Amino acid sequence: MPGAAKGVRRPYASSHVVSLLVCGILLALTLALQVRSGAYESDFGGHADEAAHVVTGLMVRDYLAGPVWEGVHPMRYAEDYYDRFPKVALGHYPPGFYVVEGLWLLPSRTRTAVLLLPALLTAATAWIVFAAGRGMMSLPAAVAAAAVFPLVHLVQTYTAIVMSDMLLVLLCLLSALAFSRFLATGTARWSLAFGLLAAAAILTKGSGLLLALVPPLAILLTARWRVLLAPKLWLAPLPVLLLAVPWLALTAHITEEGMSSVPLGSYLIQAFPFYLKNALALLGVALCVLTAVSAACAVWRVRRGNSLAETEAVLWALAAAVVVFYSAVPSGLDGRYLLPVIPAVLLLAFAAVDRISTAVCARHTAIPSAALVVAIAVAVIWEASAPAVKVFQGQTQAVSGLLTASDGPVSLLVCSDPHGEGAVVAAAALLAPDRIVVRRGTKLLSTSDWLGRGYAANFSTDEEMWELLETAAITHVIVDEGVPESAVWPHQAAVSKAIQGRRDLFPRVTEQPSRRRDLRSRLRIAELPD
Repeated sequence: MPGAAKGVRRPYASSHVVSLLVCGILLALTLALQVRSGAYESDFGGHADEAAHVVTGLMVRDYLAGPVWEGVHPMRYAEDYYDRFPKVALGHYPPGFYVVEGLWLLPSRTRTAVLLLPALLTAATAWIVFAAGRGMMSLPAAVAAAAVFPLVHLVQTYTAIVMSDMLLVLLCLLSALAFSRFLATGTARWSLAFGLLAAAAILTKGSGLLLALVPPLAILLTARWRVLLAPKLWLAPLPVLLLAVPWLALTAHITEEGMSSVPLGSYLIQAFPFYLKNALALLGVALCVLTAVSAACAVWRVRRGNSLAETEAVLWALAAAVVVFYSAVPSGLDGRYLLPVIPAVLLLAFAAVDRISTAVCARHTAIPSAALVVAIAVAVIWEASAPAVKVFQGQTQAVSGLLTASDGPVSLLVCSDPHGEGAVVAAAALLAPDRIVVRRGTKLLSTSDWLGRGYAANFSTDEEMWELLETAAITHVIVDEGVPESAVWPHQAAVSKAIQGRRDLFPRVTEQPSRRRDLRSRLRIAELPD
């Protein structure tokens, strides 16, 4: 890997056996943590956008499995799929993750297959941390850095939740390492590799644009000013301009809906302290102290006239780019945006640990040094690895039950918050894509934007509501009684009241127990008269 520290002994560097063993351990650890979180017993409602990532991936998978070979236009297929399962996020999010997910699901479109993808992405990122660490530190330190990654609470959370974030983390790390190779070699292939990986990151999530900050920051930290005059450096933007920019331009009017409406100046004042505070909570005191020590060492070396090694420079550049980008771009405040920082921080922190342990134990064998690394790793894990818990249950059972009780096609209306609506849509798309059509209450009975702003109900009386249901040919209604009272939309409250009080409109009502973490509630399932 790039930027190998001089004097670091690597007796196992060429050992494929060690690499495979570490890879297997990291994958087993990641899967064990994912199972412990409850992900395999939960519906896809862990995040408001989780179901959209699942349904869009299923759409791509189903298209690749048949219609693409029959000449069906992809846009027409996507529109039809959205009409049946209205949680398609293509446009709000770029296509990269969904293409990967769709290809992954081709052999098996099951809940287990869906959940294995984020686990594999997390394990792959951890292994890249190990591989990069072998060029920066001793074997025990590299293993420790890699093992901590899947244990970090935020990483556990987004290994249990199906989102594009873990693919973005992997691509950001690979992009940074590719640029470090370019700084070390000056060759065109590594410049193009950085550009291709950056384009892939942007096509996974628009925030991949943060990688544009990595080259200038890395050049600044390495003092490689002559690189700016190298024609090969300017090959890097070409893949981004050719592959990613057209998509961004095409969908700019859609993604604008997801931006915060807070003025930029006010947003900056809120965002920077928010992310600093969240970084401390996310990483824990021990890891933050180690990172601060690493930063102090880097500043000391630079002030003495020594530039940073390529890998160290790009890791600092990546960490800074994430904080600067999310503090300046009003995409909303969310702790998960710090995920791409974690691999960089772990590598920098454990490189510092390795230097400290080597200095402290310089006159002894490698065993005390390794023991010190392990002890510090345990301290980091103790602080940063609170178990992730994903409990969101009842939606799949409700959809399965009404499908079993119904002989013909089902046209289902779901009234819930974004988590509950999405969980029902995803369950329907997984269980019976050919038998069921789902309508969301937030779309049929009301209007609002992607973030729920500008909400307005589409009816004012029970009769007007009933007319909307009849026009949409609704056969069943699910109302989620587990939505927090503050998040219940007026249309949901009206439907819930009608189900309980208007037996003439809803003569057959059953219930399905549901659960959101510690909150136990129920789903009311009403069948409309023929």
